[in-house]
Amino acid sequence: MTDSDAANRRLAAKRHNEGIKLLANAFHSLSLGVAGAALILPGVTSPAKLLEPAPFIWLRVAVAYI
Repeated sequence: MTDSDAANRRLAAKRHNEGIKLLANAFHSLSLGVAGAALILPGVTSPAKLLEPAPFIWLRVAVAYI
């Protein structure tokens, strides 16, 4: 293997790793958004809904993605 081939492999590996990091970051941001929506939206629309279990189910869904 030449130096050029090794350099190309390293560059391809770095691109692949960056893609994986971006995907992981997107899922993390999505889970934070779901968690925020699960807790904030019911409290804003009607505070009595915070006593129902639905927001906590969505919170568990968000935590599952973290």
